[in-house]
Amino acid sequence: MSSVTVSVVMPVYNGEGCLRECLDSVCAQTLRDIEIICVDDGSTDGSLAILDEYASADSRIKVIAQSNSGAAVARNKGIDIAAGEYLSVLDSDDRFEPDMLEKMVARARKTDAQIVICRCDGFEDGTEKPVPMMWSLQDEFVPGKVFSGSQVGDALFFFVQGWAWDKLYLTSFVREHHLEFQNLRSTNDMRFTFLSLAVAQRITTMSDVFVHQRRGRSTSISRTRQNNCDCFYYALTGLRGELERRGIFEETRKAFDNLCVHLSMWHFNTLAQDKHCFFYLYDKLRDEFFPSLDIGSQPEEYFLEGVRPAYRQCLEIIGKPVEDYLYERTVGGASSGSDELAQIKASSSYRIGRAMTCIPRAAKKGVRAVRTFGFGYTMKMAWRTLTRGGSRE
Repeated sequence: MSSVTVSVVMPVYNGEGCLRECLDSVCAQTLRDIEIICVDDGSTDGSLAILDEYASADSRIKVIAQSNSGAAVARNKGIDIAAGEYLSVLDSDDRFEPDMLEKMVARARKTDAQIVICRCDGFEDGTEKPVPMMWSLQDEFVPGKVFSGSQVGDALFFFVQGWAWDKLYLTSFVREHHLEFQNLRSTNDMRFTFLSLAVAQRITTMSDVFVHQRRGRSTSISRTRQNNCDCFYYALTGLRGELERRGIFEETRKAFDNLCVHLSMWHFNTLAQDKHCFFYLYDKLRDEFFPSLDIGSQPEEYFLEGVRPAYRQCLEIIGKPVEDYLYERTVGGASSGSDELAQIKASSSYRIGRAMTCIPRAAKKGVRAVRTFGFGYTMKMAWRTLTRGGSRE
């Protein structure tokens, strides 16, 4: 057995503003027998100097510098040299609870799991306003304490998110199945994450919130997706290719179709404010992406209930030229509906009603949070909201 329990692999690119905070949370882990492999991806700020500074003070930190090649290349390079029994692939702008690795390793060993999934939440960059993320792990689709990917069924690529940093991996499992991050500017972790779930025989989840994701950072890849707004499509075709190559595409087909619809519409809707992305993706989805992914021929009930609204939007895009789509969502309906909605919200009766139901609504959210995260975490989040973000909406 390796003398290193966990190899933490962390790509770094121009993160000097939050890198120290992230490194401090990793170095302070209660599990001490870890190695921290930081791969600087050609940063042009002071990130590399910060990494060297930390490495000189902590022998567990290894720094690799490469020319700018992307986060996927950096992650794969770090995994190649990882010596740990387990792998944790983290982002350099997030924060981590000090007992994260210790408790996830304990869970992995107790259950003999190949993948351990924890919960996460977010915080706004600059304001520290907390952002609950109860959707990051959807318990209703989890079939048991320990389960295989095949047991999740149609929700396999829906019950968790396609990122790696809330998951702990058995290193031998990653290498046995030749799992690699896809070299894309964005959505480069999706193939690795979802393929790992598809081939895993032993997965387990934890209710603990161990990861705090920094949100709204202006230089993050997620905030600059418009520069390569079709990466999600190549991530989908990359995943499909691997599922086909491994002979498991047919058994995961419905899960994949649900992912295609959900991911396509999420990217389209979140990028729609950018004019170029809107028109480019509308034509691409209708004329190329949906036909290639075989989306549009299924009945609505084929999809998970939570995916059906997105599928209805897919059918709209398939069946209408962009001019008709825009007309019906502005002049033909959405505009007048929005005006009407604005008038309703401005009325005194609406404001009085909202005020009267404020406490019941808050109580309902609180009960759900307690059931999902536990009483202690819910109280901590409530305090953070009051002290850091209570005046912001």
